[in-house]
Amino acid sequence: MRSLLLVCALCVVVLNAQAMPSNPMAIAWPLAEHHWQQFDTPHFTVVYRQDHIKQAERAAGFAERAFDRLSRTLEWQPKQRIYLVLSDDVDMANGWAHTLPFNQIRLFLSPPDGDTGLEYYDDWLNYLIIHELTHVLHLDMAYGWPAALRRVFGRLPLTMPHQFNPLFLIEGLAVYQETNHEQGVGRGQGERYRMRMAAEVANGIDDLAQVTTPLRDWPFDKAYLYSYYYVAFLVDQFGEAALLDYLQRYAHNVIPYLWLNTDAKAVFGATHTELWPRFSAWVTEYVNTTPLPDTDTPEQIQLLSAAQMSLSASTHDGIHYYYVRNNGQDRRTLMRVGNKLDDNNLDSDALTPLRSALDIDINARGEWVYTRLIATADGRALSIPFLRSHRQQEQALAPISAHTPRYRQVRWQGRNGDRLVAKSIVDGISQLHLIDRTGQPIRTLWRGSLDDVLGEFDVSASGQFLIASIKRAHQGWNLERFDLVGDEGWQTLTNTKAIELSPRISDDEQFVLYSANYQDRYQVQRLSLLDQTVQALTQEPWGAFKPVPVGQQLYYQRYTAQGYEHVQQVLDSTPVVASQSILSWQGTHDYRYLDDYRVTTTSPRRYSPWSSLRPTSWLPIWNSTPDYQQLGVALNGSDALGRHAYQLTALYDSDNALLDGQLQWNWDNRWQWIGQQEHSYFVNAEQQVTGVRRSRTVELNRRALWRRMEDNVQLSVALQHKDNQDLTHQNWQARYLDQKSTRIGARLQYHYLEQYALSLAPSWGTSAFVQWEQDLGISGQDRIERALGHISHHVDLRGRRTLALSLNAAIAWDDDPLRLGGTESLLSQPMLGQDRWALRSYREDVQSGNRLVSSAIEYRFLLLSIERGWNIWPLGLGDVSANVFAETGSAWQQGHSPSPRQGVGMELMLEVVLGYQMVLPVRLGYAQGLNEEGGARSYATLNYSF
Repeated sequence: MRSLLLVCALCVVVLNAQAMPSNPMAIAWPLAEHHWQQFDTPHFTVVYRQDHIKQAERAAGFAERAFDRLSRTLEWQPKQRIYLVLSDDVDMANGWAHTLPFNQIRLFLSPPDGDTGLEYYDDWLNYLIIHELTHVLHLDMAYGWPAALRRVFGRLPLTMPHQFNPLFLIEGLAVYQETNHEQGVGRGQGERYRMRMAAEVANGIDDLAQVTTPLRDWPFDKAYLYSYYYVAFLVDQFGEAALLDYLQRYAHNVIPYLWLNTDAKAVFGATHTELWPRFSAWVTEYVNTTPLPDTDTPEQIQLLSAAQMSLSASTHDGIHYYYVRNNGQDRRTLMRVGNKLDDNNLDSDALTPLRSALDIDINARGEWVYTRLIATADGRALSIPFLRSHRQQEQALAPISAHTPRYRQVRWQGRNGDRLVAKSIVDGISQLHLIDRTGQPIRTLWRGSLDDVLGEFDVSASGQFLIASIKRAHQGWNLERFDLVGDEGWQTLTNTKAIELSPRISDDEQFVLYSANYQDRYQVQRLSLLDQTVQALTQEPWGAFKPVPVGQQLYYQRYTAQGYEHVQQVLDSTPVVASQSILSWQGTHDYRYLDDYRVTTTSPRRYSPWSSLRPTSWLPIWNSTPDYQQLGVALNGSDALGRHAYQLTALYDSDNALLDGQLQWNWDNRWQWIGQQEHSYFVNAEQQVTGVRRSRTVELNRRALWRRMEDNVQLSVALQHKDNQDLTHQNWQARYLDQKSTRIGARLQYHYLEQYALSLAPSWGTSAFVQWEQDLGISGQDRIERALGHISHHVDLRGRRTLALSLNAAIAWDDDPLRLGGTESLLSQPMLGQDRWALRSYREDVQSGNRLVSSAIEYRFLLLSIERGWNIWPLGLGDVSANVFAETGSAWQQGHSPSPRQGVGMELMLEVVLGYQMVLPVRLGYAQGLNEEGGARSYATLNYSF
């Protein structure tokens, strides 16, 4: 059989009728009180919840202002309106942009409120819109053949050449456009980017092959850090006009990837490969940062941890220092560090594993309160507080639901306090609340405006006041004091152009320690609350963050080229680096007013999905065989909120006048409807069609119908109707009996697995389900009943090693056999009608019956971390790992005895990176069956899982 696709196979939408609904771009499930609206501006359709009208109007002004500038800078305007959607379902600062199936931007209302590296902004929505709108204009750009093909076929990937750029060009342009050196806005002009790039220079700059394929290599945001400086290098050396010329040239290319170096050679006089050594020399001079002299002695500073993969939540109880260890390869663990030195080693204890912790605090009774980001089945990611002690298990302060209070940070009100001060940011507005130990609200202490962003705070040991890092309208981040027992409210402590973060109050309440960039580096500062003098206590070459004073000890986290390290420094024996009045750093940003951009808008109206739901592209398909000639089309679409998503394929067989097709519709990421019709052809020796069998399937799935335990336990249901019959025709004959069945099934699943920053698959946790299904007997057939179960458990071993175990069992009360053998994963099959279980050391269907049991044990370990691309080409390798496994299984008929089959084997797992971002997990296996049907088998599969 020969098959011809009129457009490259990269454009094909793969219709997966087996998977339960999952659309990563979908908005969270709607609540009864949420009413979505929209209005239009000259270039945008703004979609928002009705109670977010002020945020939407502000975003509209920012978007039109940014469009006016960026469309002139890039000399490109999209032909269609851009959808701008505001969401408040995620408690983290982020957003995204996509140009398929249409131009759209998603804005999370939650602003950066801690030490995230995103603090360099005037207004969060304005900052985010500039970055994401740059992506839209850049990736939408097309000239020549790509533009002509788009006019015919619509918005297919191959009609958007810049979709096939490496991330270091895509993100670099966006960070460059968000950066304004004069205004002090954007990551590119900030000290943190410069210090981190300086650390890369000191450690040895990555080559081009490492930057084009960033997976797990530190720093994790390499595609942003390196890319900004590379774009800045191109502009500095060749000018913005040359950069635009390069973008426009590449936008003419209908074949992706091939012209990256060719167009660079034509514009810059050198390929990217040839430019990279020049860039390395340029950025080395540009950051121009010499490490500070190391004046600390071993007695004054002590390293507590190896490099961590992020800034860690940390606290103290007046005696010990606590932090959450996150080395990227083992379970996150709460660590306790004592103050006594023993042979120059600090007493350090691993207390308990923690799933994660955004923030943590401890009181005198040894009770920890901390916040975690909980991803719920309805599409929300909420910051929820938990309480725990040495004697108690973790307990949420309130039942977890879409209405649970969302607290980013919680602090005990005083070391001996029994109440908590909690910070929330809801609808983009910062608030302070007083709550009891069970999470019940006592009163609201303060509510800000859209212009106030409350950062990290600390409560004094007496519980009388707190000190917070806070961003006011048109200004940067300063320290302010808030009275918790009186009516004084906020009092200004600092008013500088520096960014002042992570304040900690000393136990005697005379000082506040924090991290600030008064000069070129973030260092730990100590501000006297009595005489307003400020002293620099550290001189780390790449920055010191999150200070925690414990008596005469100072703990903090310092940045290195490998990650963040926890260190201890003795305060009373360390010379103060600098001491002066805080008034000497006096200064204000006075960011320009951004909300004065006048925009003409339509009247708000109820949100309708239909304008964005229509297809924006079509893919012609032609299949030709001696049996039939099929001509068809593939369509897909989604609405702006991602609530509706569909995929349609229709094929007409002109030889036999038959129609094949499939339609899959997902709604709200919880409902899925699938309708499918296909024909099987029977031919004789003369290649004449002698029979045709038609198969029709209609299936309805409902995910997470019932859920508990942070949504780790879910009940899903499915209903399926199948109709198979032989068609009648003068030259066709019936071969089989007509078959109809209507089957219902339910799956109760527990799924909690942890995967760490440096692991390529789950490393710890359990996944299990039990499933039941039966025929409803509507068609008069015998009732079909079937039950099956699965459990797998992962044990995290030290380092990048995992021990995994699995057990499967199934019983069928029908004539359809349960089949054992081969490599097909149980979880890759449809929810209903699962009939195959893997036994890698034997051929497919080595055994079958109506009873089945199988199990496996697997030891996984890293062999080599390559993390390199093939120069500028869209091909690379990530990690190379090995699996050694032993397995056993048996399928047999009821009334007979099982005859187990055992086998052993080894697998080589390769992470093949295609298109710079798509990771293809390739398993190459060799297995040996230990029974007579066994023998040596080799195989290849594409999956990570058991």
